[in-house]
This record gives sequence, structure tokens and C-alpha cells, in this order.
Amino acid sequence: MIEILENALKGLETKGKALRVDESLFLEALGIDKQIEKASVDMTELETQLADDKETMVGLKKQKAEAVAETVDALVATINEALPEGKAIFTIDDSGIFLGWEVDGKVKPLHGLSGGERKVFEGALCHALKAELIIYEAAEADKNRLEGLMAQASGLKQQVIVNTWFTPGAVPQDWKVTNLA
Repeated sequence: MIEILENALKGLETKGKALRVDESLFLEALGIDKQIEKASVDMTELETQLADDKETMVGLKKQKAEAVAETVDALVATINEALPEGKAIFTIDDSGIFLGWEVDGKVKPLHGLSGGERKVFEGALCHALKAELIIYEAAEADKNRLEGLMAQASGLKQQVIVNTWFTPGAVPQDWKVTNLA
């Protein structure tokens, strides 16, 4: 009987040790649960802050767009003063900067303009940037575009020189034509 009691005692001791290990694991899990709960509270605060920051960012982007729009509109209007036709297109947004020319309902990016178109547009851009002298190398400009350019440039304050290989048919009165042949 003593042996049975000793075996029962050993079994209880072993069971007690296993329960202490389980208790330790339980307490550890309880601590992790508390950490998770605290982290959830912190995460909620961070999510709220993130939402507020996103809202602030939207407002700041809108302010930036409004500030830039005024400058862009003024620049476009000044470029248009020197364009013989169409209108300049200049946009700044999250996707980047676009500069182009709309003629006959088609928008062409600056780098997509033909040689003659590009020379005319670059001259208008020089006008907008307040260059004192604008030189057009207009060898690639056709007769109509060249005549339109000269007519439009007549109203500019800067000195304008147009180089081309042919004499245009209609020359504004305030222009002086010099043949270098």
C-alpha cells in the first residue's frame, strides 16, 4: 500500500510540474494578449493620425494646385501672345509637367512638334520668359505659319529676328526684310 501511495504521490508531483509549465505558458499568453490589446489601441491612434494626415495632404495639394494654377495661367497667356495660332497647354500635376501646343483641336507635346512648329513655339516661350531678343530659325516653317508668326510678333515688345530661306508674301509694315543672298 505504501508503494501505491508513493506511486500516486510521484504521479501527483509530475502532474503538478506539468500544471506549473501550463501555468507559465498561460501567464505568458496572458501577457501577449495584453500586449496585443495595447498594440491595437496604439494602431487605432495611428490609423486616426494617418487619416488626419491624408486629409491635411489633400488640402495642401489643393493649395499647391491653386497657387501653381495662377502662375501657369499667366505663363500660358504670355506664351499665347506670341503664337500665331492655337494655344499653349501647360499643366503641372501629380503625374508631372506637360508643355505643348494645341492647334486645330490637336494637342502636341513640345517634343512632338515638327521642326517648324517647335521653332515658333520656342520663340513664344522665349517671349514669355522675357527674353530681350527672340530669334526664330524658321527655315522649316511653311508660308502661312511664317506670315502668322510675323503678324503675331509685330505686337511684341522684344526685338524679333526671323531667319528663313524664302521671302514671305505678306510682310507687316513694322518689319524690315533683309536678303542675304
